[in-house]
Amino acid sequence: MAATRRGNAAGRPRARTIASATGLATVAGAIAAVSTTAYLAVGRDRLVRWGATPAEIRADLPGDVFLPSPSLASTRGRTVPGTPSTTWARLFPSRGPAIGDRFAAPLPRFVPSTDALSLLTVAVMPGSHLVLATWDPVTEPAVSRITAGAWIATWTLSLRADPRGGTRVLTRFRASHPGQPDAPVVGAIALEPIVFLIERRILGRLGRTIKD
Repeated sequence: MAATRRGNAAGRPRARTIASATGLATVAGAIAAVSTTAYLAVGRDRLVRWGATPAEIRADLPGDVFLPSPSLASTRGRTVPGTPSTTWARLFPSRGPAIGDRFAAPLPRFVPSTDALSLLTVAVMPGSHLVLATWDPVTEPAVSRITAGAWIATWTLSLRADPRGGTRVLTRFRASHPGQPDAPVVGAIALEPIVFLIERRILGRLGRTIKD
């Protein structure tokens, strides 16, 4: 009897520990679900249009033609000092990008590399715009990437003279994964925040001499 009581006594803490761990996991899962829902419902809208006006969000940019029907799309903007030409020179102080150049995204250290952020220069006009894509539209149809189960994405940098002075710098990220039904949600949670960090860094450096 004593041995049985000791066994039960020894077993109770373990049972409580397992139950506590399960409870914490359930609470953590619930918090994550609520946070994700809140982000998608409220926070995401501000993140994908940070700094851009409604007219700029609706405007066509050079990269749109490469991916006309994306699952994800974001447009961000900022006014920076100088003309489009001087702004371009600040972005590319030495040799500017040329068609076929591979763009290495300046990812934060904690972010793993992803094929949706490894981009190729597909269109460029110094002082005006730069368009990057995950595939070469000239030699490879986008459908081949879709069949392979890969993300396809474009990123556009557009410089426009601001009538009020300075240069409007617009960035637009568009991505799609038609073979993945939950691509819009996965992309919104996994890709868009990373792209936001990259673009915020670029726009922040250009506009550090002026206030937000």
